[in-house]
Amino acid sequence: MVDIFGGCIPQSDPNKEWPCVDNFSIDKTEVTNAMYRKFKPEHNSNSNNFDLNDDNAPVVNISINDARQY
Repeated sequence: MVDIFGGCIPQSDPNKEWPCVDNFSIDKTEVTNAMYRKFKPEHNSNSNNFDLNDDNAPVVNISINDARQY
Protein backbone atom coordinates (compact mmCIF):
# COMPACT_ATOMS: atom_id res chain seq x y z
CA MET A 1 0.00 0.00 0.00
CA VAL A 2 1.06 3.56 -0.69
CA ASP A 3 -0.06 6.47 1.50
CA ILE A 4 -1.55 9.41 -0.37
CA PHE A 5 -1.69 12.68 1.49
CA GLY A 6 -4.94 14.60 1.28
CA GLY A 7 -5.38 18.23 0.54
CA CYS A 8 -7.50 20.79 -1.22
CA ILE A 9 -7.44 21.64 -4.92
CA PRO A 10 -7.62 25.35 -5.70
CA GLN A 11 -10.13 26.43 -8.31
CA SER A 12 -9.56 29.07 -10.98
CA ASP A 13 -12.84 30.74 -9.96
CA PRO A 14 -12.31 32.36 -6.52
CA ASN A 15 -16.06 32.02 -5.81
CA LYS A 16 -15.93 28.22 -5.99
CA GLU A 17 -15.26 26.09 -2.94
CA TRP A 18 -12.04 24.05 -3.05
CA PRO A 19 -12.68 20.29 -3.17
CA CYS A 20 -10.74 18.52 -0.42
CA VAL A 21 -9.86 14.87 0.24
CA ASP A 22 -8.55 13.15 3.35
CA ASN A 23 -5.39 11.04 3.46
CA PHE A 24 -5.86 7.52 2.10
CA SER A 25 -3.92 4.41 1.08
CA ILE A 26 -3.99 2.65 -2.27
CA ASP A 27 -2.34 -0.50 -3.64
CA LYS A 28 0.63 -0.01 -5.96
CA THR A 29 -0.96 -2.45 -8.40
CA GLU A 30 -4.49 -3.51 -9.12
CA VAL A 31 -6.04 -6.21 -6.94
CA THR A 32 -6.70 -9.38 -8.92
CA ASN A 33 -9.55 -11.82 -8.40
CA ALA A 34 -7.04 -14.38 -7.08
CA MET A 35 -5.73 -11.93 -4.48
CA TYR A 36 -9.23 -10.84 -3.43
CA ARG A 37 -10.53 -14.41 -3.16
CA LYS A 38 -7.98 -15.08 -0.43
CA PHE A 39 -10.00 -12.52 1.56
CA LYS A 40 -13.46 -13.48 0.27
CA PRO A 41 -13.42 -16.91 -1.43
CA GLU A 42 -17.03 -16.76 -2.64
CA HIS A 43 -16.48 -13.53 -4.64
CA ASN A 44 -17.87 -13.50 -8.19
CA SER A 45 -16.79 -10.72 -10.59
CA ASN A 46 -19.33 -11.50 -13.32
CA SER A 47 -21.16 -8.46 -14.61
CA ASN A 48 -23.84 -7.97 -17.27
CA ASN A 49 -23.20 -11.20 -19.16
CA PHE A 50 -19.40 -10.66 -19.15
CA ASP A 51 -17.18 -13.26 -17.54
CA LEU A 52 -14.73 -11.25 -15.45
CA ASN A 53 -13.75 -14.09 -13.11
CA ASP A 54 -10.29 -14.91 -14.49
CA ASP A 55 -7.82 -15.14 -11.60
CA ASN A 56 -5.53 -12.54 -13.21
CA ALA A 57 -8.31 -10.06 -14.01
CA PRO A 58 -8.80 -7.04 -11.75
CA VAL A 59 -11.46 -7.54 -9.10
CA VAL A 60 -14.77 -5.76 -9.79
CA ASN A 61 -18.23 -5.61 -8.22
CA ILE A 62 -17.20 -5.22 -4.59
CA SER A 63 -18.83 -3.08 -1.95
CA ILE A 64 -17.12 -0.12 -0.30
CA ASN A 65 -17.30 -2.00 3.00
CA ASP A 66 -15.51 -5.04 1.56
CA ALA A 67 -12.89 -2.78 -0.03
CA ARG A 68 -12.23 -1.15 3.34
CA GLN A 69 -11.95 -4.51 5.08
CA TYR A 70 -9.62 -5.87 2.41
